[in-house]
Amino acid sequence: MAVKQRVFAEVEEHVSADCVLATNTSSLSVTRMASELAHPERVVGFHFFNPVAVLPLLEVVRGERTDDAALATAFATGRALKKSCVLVKDAPAFVVNRVLLRLLAALADEIRIMLDGGVVAAPEDIDLCMILGAGWPFHLGGITPYLDRPGVAERTTGRRFLAPGTASLA
Repeated sequence: MAVKQRVFAEVEEHVSADCVLATNTSSLSVTRMASELAHPERVVGFHFFNPVAVLPLLEVVRGERTDDAALATAFATGRALKKSCVLVKDAPAFVVNRVLLRLLAALADEIRIMLDGGVVAAPEDIDLCMILGAGWPFHLGGITPYLDRPGVAERTTGRRFLAPGTASLA
């Protein structure tokens, strides 16, 4: 956040007052980024999705002080990039990431319930079921390491599913 604020402050000194300042962000607050600028109304956020060349969505993030002119420019830019733009409020994780969060937390909760209830003997059994029965991407190593790697399982259920280092991508 500090880097983005510093860069915007430096850029603001060298551009006209009506220049739109856009930032790519997947969760950082556009309002906070713009908070120390002389013209916070011209700051707008872009949340692209990977792979950017393939996925057509662009969440256009309106900060608390973003004005209509900055939004119109952002939407025109998005259209020029052949993106389907959706206006979103500057809220934690915006839309897609917010839905996907922690959704992962609900998955971690359910897996923990199944393991604690003895539905299967081990997390690897759930991984096998998800890979072979639900088409979970094999290259991710299973759903339990997928939830362990970023800490979702531990944050949600208080512990990992697998031993540290198991099915790590690093």
